[in-house]
Amino acid sequence: MTHSPSEPTHADIPSTGTSTPNPSSISSAQDQSEKPKFEYTIREGKPENAPAISKLMIEVFNKSFGHSCTPEELLRYNEDVLSPKAIEKDLLNPLCSWLLAFPSSTLSDELLGIVQLTKDSFEPCVTLPNPIELQRIYLSYKSHGTGLSTILMKKAEEKSRELGFKSIWLGAWEDNHRAKKFYEKMGYKTVGDHVFDIGGSKQRDEIMEKSL
Repeated sequence: MTHSPSEPTHADIPSTGTSTPNPSSISSAQDQSEKPKFEYTIREGKPENAPAISKLMIEVFNKSFGHSCTPEELLRYNEDVLSPKAIEKDLLNPLCSWLLAFPSSTLSDELLGIVQLTKDSFEPCVTLPNPIELQRIYLSYKSHGTGLSTILMKKAEEKSRELGFKSIWLGAWEDNHRAKKFYEKMGYKTVGDHVFDIGGSKQRDEIMEKSL
C-alpha cells in the first residue's frame, strides 16, 4: 500500500473499459496536438471548492471505473473518499497542493479539471530522487478533446518543480490502457505496482514515474 497522508487513488484520466460509452475519455493524440477550444484559467484549490471537486470526481469516477466493483463498494468509496467532507479534508491537508481549471471567458464557475499533488508519499518501487505524487487528475466531459489533460499534467509538473521536487510519480489502474498510453507519451515509465482499494474491492495500480 502507498505511504500517503491521504487515501491512495488512481490518477484518474478516464479508462476505455466502461460498460457504457464514456464521453470524458481522453484522446492522447488530441491532447498532444490540439489547443483548447475555450479559454481557461488555473487556480489554487481552496476548501470552498470541495463540493464542486466532489461532484466532478464522483461523476467521472463512477462512469469510468464503476464497472470494476460492486454498487455497494462504489457507494462506500464515494462516501469515504470522494464526498465533499473527504475532499475538504484533503484541501486542508498541508501536504496536498491542488490546481483547478475553470473557464475564463465567462463568469461561470464550472469546474473543468483538477490535479492533486501529495508530498511525503512514497512507494518502495519508486527509484527517482525527491519524489512527489500526482495523486489525482480528473477532467470534465466538456474538456474532452481540448488538450486540457496535457495542460494540467504540465502545470502539475511545473508546480512540483516550484515546490522543490526532482521527480513525480502516479498510480494508474492496470486496465486503464488509454491513461497509461497518455502517461507514457508524457514521459512516465512503469516501475512497479500497488494495491488500490475501491470500497473493499482490491485492484492493481501500475506505478509510473518521471524525472522533473
